[in-house]
Amino acid sequence: MMKSQAAATVLAALTLFAAPMAVADNTEVSAGLGVGFFDALTDKGFERIEGMFAADATVVLPFAAGQDTTAAPVIFDGTDQVMGYYHGAGQRIAEVGFTETDITLSPGGNVVFVENVGDMVLPDGRSYENRYVWRFTIENGLISEVREYYDPKVADTAFGRNG
Repeated sequence: MMKSQAAATVLAALTLFAAPMAVADNTEVSAGLGVGFFDALTDKGFERIEGMFAADATVVLPFAAGQDTTAAPVIFDGTDQVMGYYHGAGQRIAEVGFTETDITLSPGGNVVFVENVGDMVLPDGRSYENRYVWRFTIENGLISEVREYYDPKVADTAFGRNG
């Protein structure tokens, strides 16, 4: 399995944003949170993940898997629900990694978009690869919202929720 390439991508993004003007502090913080988040997910560093989120943060899954015919998003509100989501995902996925990581920072640094491919292994040894787009909103140096987009059909197949 390939590990996260987020650090190299962010360094390249910071270089791009740094020329010809200096990188704003909040842009550096936001980029660092983006890299740190994926490094912590890969390592299942749940305490580190929790420390990146504001107490009232939300995680929104606009295209949540496991739904029949509704398109309603699943929303996790506050630290307990957000961390419950990440702990649960950590139990359903034995090895976590990301490839093809591309990070885009807003000019003010308060929004970070990350596109990547999850390169994961399930507890039974099967491979799980899904394409993700993540939208992070950063406020006061912490993540206030994550919107996690992925293909729910690929997730349903991987986790045996089809048919």
